[in-house]
Amino acid sequence: MIRPGPIAKALPLPLVLAALLGCPHKERSVSPPTPDIYVAGWVTTSTRPEAVLWKNGETYPLSDGNHGSQAFGLAVSGRDVYVAGCVNDSRTDRDIAMVWKNGTPAPLTDGTRDAQAAALALAGKDVYAAGFQTDAGTGKTVATVWKNGAATVLTDGAQDARAWAVAVAGGDVYVAGSEGSNPRTQVARIWKNGVATTLTNGTRGAVASALALFGADVYATGYEGDVAKIWKNGRVLATLSNGAWFATGSGIAVVGKDVYVAGWVGKVATLWKNGTPTALTDGTRFANAWAVAVSGNDVYVAGDEFDEQAHMAELWKNGNAIPLVEGMNLARAATVCVVVPRI
Repeated sequence: MIRPGPIAKALPLPLVLAALLGCPHKERSVSPPTPDIYVAGWVTTSTRPEAVLWKNGETYPLSDGNHGSQAFGLAVSGRDVYVAGCVNDSRTDRDIAMVWKNGTPAPLTDGTRDAQAAALALAGKDVYAAGFQTDAGTGKTVATVWKNGAATVLTDGAQDARAWAVAVAGGDVYVAGSEGSNPRTQVARIWKNGVATTLTNGTRGAVASALALFGADVYATGYEGDVAKIWKNGRVLATLSNGAWFATGSGIAVVGKDVYVAGWVGKVATLWKNGTPTALTDGTRFANAWAVAVSGNDVYVAGDEFDEQAHMAELWKNGNAIPLVEGMNLARAATVCVVVPRI
């Protein structure tokens, strides 16, 4: 977390989805509703980051303006918008894991140890957040999942472990992340209802960064060594890069037979569809793609692009860049969610 400093005063967060007015006559053609595009991340207005939500390009700060904060996860259900991240406690200089519901913060931890909520999933009225916190005994980070604010620790604190993604289906809770105190030998893991499945053998450092469920299949993406990969049901489904540059998958979406992965290769933000890469940037600046969402024929990717002069949060729609913030230090679009309003 960047050290605290003054940031802009938080603005109101209007999160009520717009209702379509009127009822067209039967003989008139009805245009499909315009989807609402939600993106979460952070911007730095002075010396600290501030968690923000973008809705259709409009920026809504989530913090109270008194603490540094960052947003990493996002989920939308009806009129409710949930964001996961962390807020720095200036009294202890530790990060508090946080979930915002419609702009209202709900702390998951008390600030006595560092913690972060990295991802969200909704199942009916239940809100799941995944992330990590420091173990009070060993000082290692422990992978953690919170259900409606109640924590379940997935690891024993003997090694550092972090959870980066969570998904829920049929009462089963899946969490993806990594475990291992040495980054060069840490293993990628998926926990199902708290039971770990190891995806890699530890000969090269690995992380499972994102999850997607489709039917009975569990997909994950991340990296092993310098190579971006997709795993399906615990086995390697696809190797996405050749290892010439460091590459990783950071976001995944599965639609029918199509598997979309957002990530990067070297300096280039990249989208893979069924293993075929499409470069989102030209490599003149460093760029990361963190998340992907698909709606109909449209593919949205959230990420950032940066050099020595600027660090820009961006949203790519079908490969075309839409800057969310330009010329602002450490601005990042970390996740994206597309919601089609009901007619």
